[in-house]
Amino acid sequence: MNILVYTLTKNEARELHTNLQKKFRERIHLWMYHSIQQIENALFERRWILFIFRHTGNQIITFSKNLKQDELFQSLPIIMISNTLSFSQSISFCDISLLSYETYILSSHSYSLIRKHILYQKALHDIQEANEQKIENYLMTSIVKRYISRTTYSCIVQSTQKQKLSIQEENLFLTAVFADISNFTKLSETISVQEVITILNILFHTVVPIIHLNGGDIDKFMGDEFFAVFFDSRAALRATQQIQQKIQQIPELVKQKIQLHIGIHYGIVLRGNVGSDERSDHTLIGNTINTASRLESICPPGEIIASTAVIKHADIFVPHMYRRTAKLRGMEGKITYYTLFHYFERNPRILKHKIFSLKPIRKINHMRFKKESGQVIPTAEQKNLV
Repeated sequence: MNILVYTLTKNEARELHTNLQKKFRERIHLWMYHSIQQIENALFERRWILFIFRHTGNQIITFSKNLKQDELFQSLPIIMISNTLSFSQSISFCDISLLSYETYILSSHSYSLIRKHILYQKALHDIQEANEQKIENYLMTSIVKRYISRTTYSCIVQSTQKQKLSIQEENLFLTAVFADISNFTKLSETISVQEVITILNILFHTVVPIIHLNGGDIDKFMGDEFFAVFFDSRAALRATQQIQQKIQQIPELVKQKIQLHIGIHYGIVLRGNVGSDERSDHTLIGNTINTASRLESICPPGEIIASTAVIKHADIFVPHMYRRTAKLRGMEGKITYYTLFHYFERNPRILKHKIFSLKPIRKINHMRFKKESGQVIPTAEQKNLV
């Protein structure tokens, strides 16, 4: 604890130091100064708990009053030692100091005031450290969130709440989306590295909000490729259609003729940990992931292709004219898939959100329609189901 002393003799300071150490049982540091300029320079160097000075003239009194007007030192106890002050002078200085007429013996009120200031300084220090820790934690969390997927971060939070050092493995039904830039290798050979990074950032600044807005998550960026996951296949189709449309509206991407191949597949995946105790990756593994990646590799530029499993899970109708079959690299047998971008362009309402009523929907076995002016119109009973 630091105490600032002005114009006390060495003997007075020594005796004061001894009494304070006995009272507080803490290490006390007395710093003796002999000019106001020295005090001004020292005020911001340490955390002071007390300022003691002998009344030697109006200059030190004025300095003390000005010090008390500073918000930083308003709580700092100031003790003025004097044997010559009149009662009126004592009253006038009560707002800046606690008067003591002994040179080294402080009153009980003095100790109480000093102790309160010590506690105040400690609390202030603790609050400052806590705020700094909060800022550090906030910055660290914000940075970590940028570099890992939302799903992984959520799993980490759940594991820490359960006081576990690893993320639990689980099987999930997910829609996997792979996309990469057409002829990106050729493009990267004709422009600078900085231009390549700029184009990728423009593209991904477009992609990420659309993925998140539709309830998906970016699992990985791999150069010019990204891998996203959705629980809802319809949301995955809607997000990829929006991405393909948005790319055609961004001048920087249109100028470089940026087009995406997008492959989508739905099925069961294992969310697990790959690596060692020192370095692990939380990743998705399974045939569903491999199939989506292979579909993306055979997708034409600017197109979206999705497997039959995606179409069934999304519960949408796609005409046979958009259906294709292909043999995927490294896989046995052929897979049936659909080319969807132009179909969705012509039929945008297909991908709109389903709206369910809070009331239970009754099944109608026999649909009855009536004709008016040559149009087929649902009956009132059928209208209630919409």
